[in-house]
Amino acid sequence: MIDVIDRRRVSEDGSLKRADGGAFASSEPSKATSEAKGFKSPAFEAASGAASKRSLGSTTNPVSDADAMTPPSFIDLVLSLASSAGVYLGIAEDPVTKERRVDLSLAKHTIDLLDILAEKTRGNLTPDEKRVLDEVLFSLKMQYVEAASASKTS
Repeated sequence: MIDVIDRRRVSEDGSLKRADGGAFASSEPSKATSEAKGFKSPAFEAASGAASKRSLGSTTNPVSDADAMTPPSFIDLVLSLASSAGVYLGIAEDPVTKERRVDLSLAKHTIDLLDILAEKTRGNLTPDEKRVLDEVLFSLKMQYVEAASASKTS
């Protein structure tokens, strides 16, 4: 007799399954998401309400940690790009060097990537995704203008 074990990561209803066979818990808004990324602006605070909650847990067993995380979301992608732009604008410290520096060309490039994302996903986003993307883009563009003005005067 042959035993068949279902190792698919997706259940019949389309939801992701954990390694132990159970379903992932629904994602809950995380107020700390924007703070963990190092941002305090209103756009990032608004984004944190819609972002997925992550539990990184221990790093001793990366396989079980990855299985415990919620699936990545569009908002996670937006916040990740926004984090990079924040580092390039000097809003947050570089996670490697622990220094704040301004690199306007990299900041502009990252903001442009978010603009492309907004253009290519227009009409296909949930209201929360659209709101987060719009607010993050607005905030980053204003901060870019401030940083560019400051660099011209110095």
